Amino acid sequence: MPDQPFRFRKPRKLPGQKELSDDQWAELADDHLNESLSEETAAENQARRRAELCLPTNLKALRLRLGLKQAEMATRMGAANRSLHLYEAGERSPSADFLSTLYVNFGIDLHKLFTGTPYEPSEDWKTAFSRLTLKVARQVAEAYPDLTTEEADALVTLYMSRSEGETNVDGAGLMLCYGALFKPEESED
Repeated sequence: MPDQPFRFRKPRKLPGQKELSDDQWAELADDHLNESLSEETAAENQARRRAELCLPTNLKALRLRLGLKQAEMATRMGAANRSLHLYEAGERSPSADFLSTLYVNFGIDLHKLFTGTPYEPSEDWKTAFSRLTLKVARQVAEAYPDLTTEEADALVTLYMSRSEGETNVDGAGLMLCYGALFKPEESED
């Protein structure tokens, strides 16, 4: 049977259903083809992401960079030697507890541990963060016009480091940061 291009088969008409034109059938066929292509692309992307995961190799490289033997690392992590060996060999996936202990004990970027590359925030996140920072800077300039540029920068930086990603500037939080930075010097009487 020779290879024929995909044809969208016309379903049986139901009573009262008006007939679709050839253009409408062609549009349906194009939609179906685009859906199947997007499913293939998603599957290819998922396979590529799985191939990029190199946790066993990176876990072993981390241990070696820290200058630890498997037994030492396992002890510091509160894990069995055998478990660490299986993690590094790629025969078992580390538990969430193991990964959180790794993060807490060594301050490891888990994204980098899994992929070998540091985490890169999305463009949307960068844009939102920039807008919030500018909003905080404007509020600081309005609320505290007598600050020098360096003082205003320090206040914005402190506020942003304590901010939990709100989209609006918390005036009370800004005042607390101001108080922490510019406490009046206590005079000795």
